[in-house]
Amino acid sequence: MELYFKDQYMGRADMWRLSVSRIETCVYVGQCITLPTGLRAKVGRLFVHEHSVMSGYMDASTKSIFRSESARCSLFLQMSSEMWEFDESGELYYEKVLHGFLPDLLRKWKVIGTNHVVSVILFTRVLYDASECEHLAGRPVLRTASGQLYIDYYKVIVDLDSSTDWTVTMRALKEEFFRFQHDVLLQPRWAAGGSVVPAAMPRDDADGADLEDSAVGGRVLLGRIARAYEGNLLEAVNLELNSADKHYIDRDLTRTGFSIIVLTPGTGHFYADKALLRLTTQRMFDRAVSMDLVCLTQMPLHMVPVFHYESTVQREPRFSAPRSPPQVHLGQQSDPLFQDSGLVGPKRTCHSMPFWINCSFYNIEQDRLHWKSRFVPPLSHGRHAHGGAVGLSAPETCSAVPLAATCAGPQCSSSTNSRAV
Repeated sequence: MELYFKDQYMGRADMWRLSVSRIETCVYVGQCITLPTGLRAKVGRLFVHEHSVMSGYMDASTKSIFRSESARCSLFLQMSSEMWEFDESGELYYEKVLHGFLPDLLRKWKVIGTNHVVSVILFTRVLYDASECEHLAGRPVLRTASGQLYIDYYKVIVDLDSSTDWTVTMRALKEEFFRFQHDVLLQPRWAAGGSVVPAAMPRDDADGADLEDSAVGGRVLLGRIARAYEGNLLEAVNLELNSADKHYIDRDLTRTGFSIIVLTPGTGHFYADKALLRLTTQRMFDRAVSMDLVCLTQMPLHMVPVFHYESTVQREPRFSAPRSPPQVHLGQQSDPLFQDSGLVGPKRTCHSMPFWINCSFYNIEQDRLHWKSRFVPPLSHGRHAHGGAVGLSAPETCSAVPLAATCAGPQCSSSTNSRAV
């Protein structure tokens, strides 16, 4: 039984009371259920043995699913270099965002009648060479585990907006997409003495009274925007989790639920730092929060979502006594993600499939109906060349699957439940 509620805060105790109050009664779709405390919910859908029905009898074994129509939603757009590339249908990825996914999402919210509070954030990572360090003075430059210089950029377009008119927001998003590369790649040019070369240069005409901006004198093109698999996805998720640490202080009694939606032009394959991936997994598990990852590409030929990280894995003896089958649990002895101390040996590439990510694929071409050919390439050459497909050899990889195996709820994500939106 799915119950929908709106414009109220409902805790777990209230959800339990609402479910218990309907035991040994008949319910029907559209029925409004009210508690003596004033909390109310509407029966949205009923299922009997995976078949949708209009009415039914509810007993103690009936499972209740609560869906909030007034939650706090954070929409992250990963501005990786693929955003300005063409997909298999000849459409730019950022056009699929502006003319496809966002209008469809807003149209669906309007039909349902939701009242979400929405925040829209753009994020990306810019990689730099060692020769460009002299132009990055005063910038928060960091290094990856491999020594690559980078800076993470974030920009908030909409912050906790509950307006139903998205015309102004869509116009602002289009403007940001057009000038985003200009804002993050052009940096002030520094002189030898440590001062910034002035951007205003005198004109060469006769009067010489006016001044104009010189991109050559005042700005310099530095770095490159990272690919989707090199991006700062985990950093962006942790920044959003920081705002939810004190959710019980000054709580909004008209909102229930916390949703994170990440839109990426990648395939769901990411490189990650082991410590950061472990921290993110623990924080998402402690707060019982899941993340919706929406990919704009075709579904790849490998399992997604998958995170790759470097870890030291203890090698087993070549000849050893047979062991009993391993127990799959949340323990720290079977998952390389939670192993750090006491391990000596070379590092190997491990992969992890987080259970807290629901991976979906949005692949609706606007002009598909006018095509004569129905051929769809399963994997583009550019995506394969840049790490979209997993090409690791078996002896050098290890699987971190115990966490995913212990999750039996519908929020678990693997290659079998990756779905198309």
